[in-house]
Amino acid sequence: MLGGIGEDAAVIKIRNDLVLIETVDYITPNVDDPYIQGKIAAVNVTNDVYSVNLTDLHA
Repeated sequence: MLGGIGEDAAVIKIRNDLVLIETVDYITPNVDDPYIQGKIAAVNVTNDVYSVNLTDLHA
């Protein structure tokens, strides 16, 4: 597992060619538009993943 205390994301090695990336975070809605809130949440999650030095993302 990569990361440390205070990180919002973790990388868990399943096998040599597969890892599980998990982010645990909550976002308090700050806009009334659900579409915009979804975009804000997506950016926040992506930022958490990049904070543990992962650059190859597939959704």
